[in-house]
Amino acid sequence: MPLAALLLGDPDRLAFQGHLRLSVAHPSAGIAVAARVGAGDDPVPAWWAARGLETRLRDALQSSAPDRHAMLHALWRAVGEAPAESLGPQEGRDLSLLAASWDAGGVAVAGVGLAAAWAWLPTGLTPLV
Repeated sequence: MPLAALLLGDPDRLAFQGHLRLSVAHPSAGIAVAARVGAGDDPVPAWWAARGLETRLRDALQSSAPDRHAMLHALWRAVGEAPAESLGPQEGRDLSLLAASWDAGGVAVAGVGLAAAWAWLPTGLTPLV
């Protein structure tokens, strides 16, 4: 049951500055993540903050147990253990993150720094919260 996690960009010329997306799949579970960090900073620090967070998350998720809850736990542990200075000049205070994990038992969604979360269902866009 592959899912996608997406974040909207800003309405300016650097709409996706500081954005990252990743997906990790195990045979029986997976997770999709979209995040943004350092978006209000200069492009180079925002790029480094996003790439550093992406690498940290991918490493944690690839080595996590193949269970939707364990994958979310690994994600938040990796975020929490990241050195603040690695998350850009604002030290992660500007972090927005959306994660959707799944396994045979269902789907779990978690996030931080979001104004809303929506799902694209057969009936159209539906607010989750």
